[in-house]
Amino acid sequence: MNKILKLPPIIQQFLKFCHIGTINTLISLLIIFILSEIIGVHYIIANIFGYVVGIILAFILHRNMTFKKTSKEVKEQFMQFMLVFCVAYVIQLIALIFFVHGLDIFEFIAQILAIGVYTIASFFGNYFITFKKDKTADF
Repeated sequence: MNKILKLPPIIQQFLKFCHIGTINTLISLLIIFILSEIIGVHYIIANIFGYVVGIILAFILHRNMTFKKTSKEVKEQFMQFMLVFCVAYVIQLIALIFFVHGLDIFEFIAQILAIGVYTIASFFGNYFITFKKDKTADF
């Protein structure tokens, strides 16, 4: 009677990705908040610094916890991770600017919304490119 709902592997990975991403997000938001709201750094510059710190931690955690099984070299994966990051970052930056200037959303709230856009783009980029499973690796 107590059957545990077994989610598809991609959903399990996405949830783990989001969990780890939450850690990165909190660290990034803290940095962004301190820089932009306390120190007075321009919101785009604050955004860049927040993401730089988060990206380093993200690669380490996602490689070791979210997308474990792979035969790729660390250097190759990191380069692919950075490519995916750059594309996802540009997508979120465009969304951020649109939220602030197009929809007139308060800058810090727009940062949070843009992180959601980034998360979706980043997960699928990493799932299909950086940490793509070998045909021989099992889930």
